[in-house]
Amino acid sequence: MPCLRVRLLPRTITSKSGAPFQLKSARMKKRDLLFVAIAAIIVLVLWAAPPETTIRVPYDDTHREIKATLERQGKKATEEICRTCHNDKDLPLSKNHPPKYRCLFCHKLAEPVPETKDRLP
Repeated sequence: MPCLRVRLLPRTITSKSGAPFQLKSARMKKRDLLFVAIAAIIVLVLWAAPPETTIRVPYDDTHREIKATLERQGKKATEEICRTCHNDKDLPLSKNHPPKYRCLFCHKLAEPVPETKDRLP
């Protein structure tokens, strides 16, 4: 005693009483296509983004204390150290440089380079 009978008509099912039911189309709607198109555009824009070109903070004797301060006290305290040298008097920044109080927002710390000793064979 089956509950539903399937007719040969596409996407039409009848109940016990014989009333037809229309199944929803499996085709994509306009909003689905719009979503897929926007997602594809976002992925393509991110894929085509240029590589990072901002100069990294070097890991040298002058900047070595920055890494330790960053780990202990955070970015705000570390950026105060930057301003002791990088100011209008000692090492001025270019005129079109973005806000001077956000150094570590753009400038990432360089990784320490392990010292290599020249070995003779």
